[in-house]
Amino acid sequence: MFPPIVMVWFAFFLLGYSAADSQAEVVVQGVVLDAETGETLPRANIEVMGQAWGTIGNDKGAFRLVVDALPVTLRATHIGYAPAELLVAKAGPLKFRLQPIPLEVEGQIIDGDDPAVRIMGEVIRRKRAWAPLAHRYRVEAHTRQVLYSNQYIAAIRESLAELYRDRDKGLREQLKAKKHTANVSASMQVFAAAKYLFNLYDDEIALHGQTFLGPTHPQALKHYSFQLVGHKDDHYFISIQPKTSALPGWTGALVVQDGEYALVEAQLWPNRRLHPAGFATENGLGYRLKQHFARFAHGAWLPVETEYEIEGRLGTTTGSERIRRLRGAPTPQARLLGWTWLRGYELDVPSIDYAFAIEQALLVEPHSPTWDKFLDKRRADHPLTRREAQAFADLQQGFKPLAEQAVSALYRLHERRIGEEVPAVIGEDPLAQKTLVNDELLRDVVAGATGVHLDTSLTFFGQHVVEIPSAARGKLTPELWVNRVDALHFGARWRGTNLLGQRTGLYFKGGYNTGHGRFFAGVGSKRIWGTDGRSFTGLYYQRGTAPRYPSSLYTLADNSYPFLLSLDDYFDFYWRTRWRAEAGYRFAQQRSVLTLAFNRERHSSLRKETDFSFCSVQSNSSYVYKHLCADRDLTYRDNPPISAGRMTSLELVLDLGGLDPKAWHRTRLAAEYSDEWMGSFARFARLDARLDWHVERARGRFWPAESNYRLQAGAGLGRVPIQRHGTLDAGLVIVAPFGAFKTLRNRPYTGRHYAGFFWEQRWRTGLFERLGLGWRAHRWGLGWALHGAAGRVWGLVEDPPTRLHHELGLSLTLLDYLNVEYTRRLDRQEGHWSLSAKKTF
Repeated sequence: MFPPIVMVWFAFFLLGYSAADSQAEVVVQGVVLDAETGETLPRANIEVMGQAWGTIGNDKGAFRLVVDALPVTLRATHIGYAPAELLVAKAGPLKFRLQPIPLEVEGQIIDGDDPAVRIMGEVIRRKRAWAPLAHRYRVEAHTRQVLYSNQYIAAIRESLAELYRDRDKGLREQLKAKKHTANVSASMQVFAAAKYLFNLYDDEIALHGQTFLGPTHPQALKHYSFQLVGHKDDHYFISIQPKTSALPGWTGALVVQDGEYALVEAQLWPNRRLHPAGFATENGLGYRLKQHFARFAHGAWLPVETEYEIEGRLGTTTGSERIRRLRGAPTPQARLLGWTWLRGYELDVPSIDYAFAIEQALLVEPHSPTWDKFLDKRRADHPLTRREAQAFADLQQGFKPLAEQAVSALYRLHERRIGEEVPAVIGEDPLAQKTLVNDELLRDVVAGATGVHLDTSLTFFGQHVVEIPSAARGKLTPELWVNRVDALHFGARWRGTNLLGQRTGLYFKGGYNTGHGRFFAGVGSKRIWGTDGRSFTGLYYQRGTAPRYPSSLYTLADNSYPFLLSLDDYFDFYWRTRWRAEAGYRFAQQRSVLTLAFNRERHSSLRKETDFSFCSVQSNSSYVYKHLCADRDLTYRDNPPISAGRMTSLELVLDLGGLDPKAWHRTRLAAEYSDEWMGSFARFARLDARLDWHVERARGRFWPAESNYRLQAGAGLGRVPIQRHGTLDAGLVIVAPFGAFKTLRNRPYTGRHYAGFFWEQRWRTGLFERLGLGWRAHRWGLGWALHGAAGRVWGLVEDPPTRLHHELGLSLTLLDYLNVEYTRRLDRQEGHWSLSAKKTF
C-alpha cells in the first residue's frame, strides 16, 4: 500500500491533467462531398493549415481529426478536384464540397486491379533500367529554411553547397556560401542541408530512425493501394495510401508522365508522427514532403526541386503541455518550411572520388565568397516573398536570440553526429561553440560535491524534464535540500566560463548545514588545451557531506521529498574533504573521454541530527495528523559510521560514447587503486562498469518501437571501505525510474561486488489501434511496455537477501510521459505499483 499522503498527492496530479485536457483538444469530424453530384469522396486529405498534420478520410468520405484548439482552418484536397478551405470556429459536423477539375481517363482494360497498379508497375520496371546510372553524381544545391513560431517568422537561413552522392558511401557536402538573419547563433549558421533532403524516388526513405518504403520500391505494389484519379496533358494523376496502418508508409499523390512512365512530381505525408532522437516533443513531428523530378543523361530521373514542411511542439511533452495550456501559456508551435533547388547535375565525375577522400560529411570552405557576390545570383531565381523579405529586414535589428527559443530545435534536428566534424567558421574560436568545457565541465566540474547539478537540462528523479536556455547557464544558483544528518543544507554556487575565457571553466560553492553546524565549500577549475580542444586538465577542492553510496538516478534534492514525508532517507552520509587533480583526452571519432585522476581525501563519520518531518509540525488532533501521520513510526534510522581516516587513490575512467547521460549508447569503465604506501588508511582496488544501450526500431506498430538496456557490475579487491562499495538502486517512495529495482523501496543494495541487468521493451499505439482505440491512444499519448531486472550483491555490510533479485512487470504510458507500472518480484512472489517518467533521448 502507498502511504496516504502519497495517494493524495497523486490524486491532485491526475486531476490537474484531466482539467488541462478538458480545456485543450477538440474533436472535429465531417465528410467530403462532390459539389456537383453530392456523392462522398473517399480517402480525401484533410490538412490543418499552418501545420504539417492532418488525416485521411475513410471509404465513405468521413473524417475525424483532433486539433489543439479552435478556431482552425482546415483544407481538403482530392486528386481531380479543386482544394477547399473551411474556417472551423466551433465543433460540429463539417461538409467540404469540392469542385471537380476536368480530367480525362483513357480507356483501360480492367483486369481486377486499378489501372494505376499497371502504371506504377511500369514505373518500377523502368526505374530498374536507369537507377544504376544515378548512383554517383555531383549537384549544386541552394537551400532556404524559414522557421516559424506560431504564425510569426522566427528566423531565416540559406546556403549554397555542392553535394556529392555515392550509393555505397553516402553524401558529402561542401558549403560555398551562407546567409541568415542576425538572431541565428553561430552553432546554427553552418548547417548540413543534405541532412534535411530526401529522394522520393528511392526504394527506402529514412526519417528519424524509421524506414518508409518508397512508392517505387520493388514491393510497393504489395504495400500500397494505388488509384488512378485522372489523366490530363500527358500525365497520370494517382493517389497512394498504405494497405495497412501497422507499417510505416506514405499517403498522398503522384504524377506520372505518360509514355515515359516516370515520376515527375510526388507529394507525400508519413502515416504517423515521427519522434526524433534527443528531442522532447508533445506528440512527435508532422512531415509534408514534395518533390519535382526531371530527366537527365542516359534517361535518369533526378530531383530538381524539393519542398518540405516539419511541425510540432518541441522542448515539451504531452503531459507538461497540458499543464502549460491550463496555465494559458502553451509552447509555441514550431514550423519549418524548407526548399532546396538542385541544378548542374554531373554523373560519375572524378570530383566525387575527391570529395569522399575527406572524412568530414560537411566541409566548410575556409574563404567562402560573400553572399552578395556568390549567392544573390541564385536568389534572383527564387526570391524571398514579401513577408519573408520584411521579416528578414526586421530580424536584422532588434530581436530575441533564436537559441533561447524552443522552436530553434527544428534548426538543430541534424546537428553533427558521430564521425561528422564541422570545421569552425573563419574568425570564430572553434572552442567557443561546443567545447569540452561547455559539455563536460558545466556538468561534471562539481563531481566531488553532491546535490542537484545545474545541467543543460533540469532533472526530476533522474529524468530530464526541460532544457535550460544557454543564457541561464553559468549563473549564481541556490543549493538547498534536507536530510536527517544535514537537517537543512542551504548555500549557493556559481560556475561558468566567462571569467578566464572560453577555454577555462570555474566553479565556486559555499553554505551551511544546520544539523551538525558545519560550513561546506568548494572550488574547481578545468581548462582545455590544444587547437582541437581535446586535451584537458582540472583541479578541485571540496569539503562537505557526501552520500556513502553513489546513485546514478537520484540527487540529494530528490531525497528531500520522502524525508519531508517521514519516509526515511534514501542515503547514508559521511563528511569528506577532497583534493582532486585530473587530466584527460577526448577522442573525436568515438566520442569518448579518457580521464586519469589523483584523489587526496579525509573521511569522518556523521551522526543523525534531526527527526524533523512534515508530520512533526502537525497537531496530534489535526485532521492531517490523524489521517496521514498517526500509527506511523516517525523516527528516522541512525546514520551508520564509516571507516574514517585519510585516503589517497588513483582513478582511471573511460567514457565510451561521450559524457551525455542521454546518449543512445554509453559505456563507463572505471578503476580505482589505493594503497598504504600512498598514505591511505586502506589498501584496495575497485573495478566498475556500466553499459547503457538504447535501440529504436521501425518494424511496425506491433513490434517494440524501442528498447532500453542497462548493465551494471563492479568488484572490490582488498579491504574496501564501505564508502567505496557499489550500489544497485531501488525505487524511491512510489517513483522507480529505469535502472532501479521497482520492487525494492527506499534502500538500495550495496556491497563490495555487485551485478545488475535492467531492460524494457516499449510499444507505442499498435495494441490500442487493434482494440479500436487508435485516436484515443494518440490523444492521450498512450503506450505500453514490458520491463524486468535481475541482480544481486556480494560482500555485504548489511543483511539484504543474498539470493538473486528477479522481477518482471508491465507499464502503461500516459500523456507520452508518465508510466504507471505493476512489477512482480519473482523470487519472493510479491508485487508493487510504481510511477516513472518515460526515458527520453
